[in-house]
Amino acid sequence: MCRLKWGLLVILAAFPVLRHSNLQAASTGHIDNVRKKSVLNDQDKKIIDDFVRESVNALINEKDFTNIARHRDAIASRKDNKQVQYVNQFKESTVSHITKAFETARNIKQAKNQTIVTTNLLILIDKLDNVQFAILAKNMLDDKNAIVRYWAVKCLANPEVINQLNSGEAPNPGLPKEITTKLINIVPKSSPQILNIIASYAAAINIPQGQELLLKIADQRIADYADWSVKLEYIDGNILKMLENVISEPGDKTNVPAFAQRFAQLYSYIIQRYIQGKDFLDSRQIAELVTVIIETENTCIKNMVGTQQSFKKAIEKKQLNTLMDEHNKLLGSNTTQGQLPAKFNFNYGQDENGSIRNAPLTLSDPK
Repeated sequence: MCRLKWGLLVILAAFPVLRHSNLQAASTGHIDNVRKKSVLNDQDKKIIDDFVRESVNALINEKDFTNIARHRDAIASRKDNKQVQYVNQFKESTVSHITKAFETARNIKQAKNQTIVTTNLLILIDKLDNVQFAILAKNMLDDKNAIVRYWAVKCLANPEVINQLNSGEAPNPGLPKEITTKLINIVPKSSPQILNIIASYAAAINIPQGQELLLKIADQRIADYADWSVKLEYIDGNILKMLENVISEPGDKTNVPAFAQRFAQLYSYIIQRYIQGKDFLDSRQIAELVTVIIETENTCIKNMVGTQQSFKKAIEKKQLNTLMDEHNKLLGSNTTQGQLPAKFNFNYGQDENGSIRNAPLTLSDPK
């Protein structure tokens, strides 16, 4: 699915929902007055709770797309305040009322309306930057609807939520591992758009399973290239950069050969796909492959081997043989070990005769 179509689907997911409603947007005057106070009393806290409850109810019953966005923004724009009592009450109220709203959504009989309400609630919690919602999002990673899964992953990959997971602010200490394990399990059935977001999560979460997740994503993309089913090649620039970050960052180097091997094989398939697909891939695919090859050369390769390659020059001059020579020099060939395998001490497994492979796996003929 192309980026444009996916973008339209994500936008349409926020469109008219349940029924015509006479609910108005919650009044903001009272809560905005509370936001200015230095000390809150019980009545102030009730005002916060009433505002959140009314706003969430208005959101899930609204039919107009513009008003849906306004309801979300009215809530999200009031989440921050220097007053600790305000922030704590706002968090407590949003968790309570949004959790109830998800329960309401589950009871909607019409699948389309259920999906739209659920998606709008996920879009809202992504704006709230609160790790307390992570369990709700985790439980939707297996949803049958791709848009719901997309926004569930977005909520979990929210940088503020990841920071809170990393700093031990999760509702339970095992939640980061639970989320990461769940993401590992959904990689094979995830779209490229979702994989791209999962990769951002994998690169940022500070637990060993995060590296396992990133390797799983790389393996999935390698498999997609191998059988010519790969889509949205542009995301592989991000994945390659994340692999390179693990390889280049200081600290434990135990897993570096595994990451370097995935980097090399994925980069090889991207270059091979460009060479083999010149005559049948469309212009967007070619452009994305060229962008990934050149940007990876500029942002990763010099960091890894200390020298600049000539991929860009070969592509600009349409010298495919030269491009393949550069590929072999960096990644290896049947006769010589490449710069990356030599530096990071990896190979490409064994061939059918049991001999160690110096060369990346060869891409099959186009399907």
